[in-house]
Amino acid sequence: PMNLFGFLEQLGDAMETDLAAMVGVPFGHKDSVGSFPNHLAFPYDIVDKRTEYVITADIPGANRDMVEVSVDEDRVLHVVDERADRHKERGGSDEDGAKYVVYNRSFGRFERNFQLPEDVEDGAVDATMIHGVLTVRLPKKKETIRQEQRKNARRIAVKG
Repeated sequence: PMNLFGFLEQLGDAMETDLAAMVGVPFGHKDSVGSFPNHLAFPYDIVDKRTEYVITADIPGANRDMVEVSVDEDRVLHVVDERADRHKERGGSDEDGAKYVVYNRSFGRFERNFQLPEDVEDGAVDATMIHGVLTVRLPKKKETIRQEQRKNARRIAVKG
């Protein structure tokens, strides 16, 4: 049987991805979450600072060895978290009669992909993971920072 809500969520995600690609939205939702619905993917924030963009993602239970961050030749940032199925190892053995009543934890591959804006210096991307919070720093190109400084400059009247 087809899950109508799951289908509608997938359709909405696909439309959002296509729309972002058409209008060239920086960090446009080129998200993919493997085979998992969007509500099981890790949440994230993106902050635009003067000299950098900062992506902060909550990935509870993950450590730096479980998370992979990369930038490909198309300037797409990939954040991947892969978890093994712990279903059998935590439930107990058949001999003790243990069985799961509820198994609600997620396992598998979770991936978020972000199309980097043109002003990101993609060779200088930095990532840190502390207590399940991933922080990815995306420095802006120097010429972008200089242009921004000039744009915010206050003009001084020349007297004489």
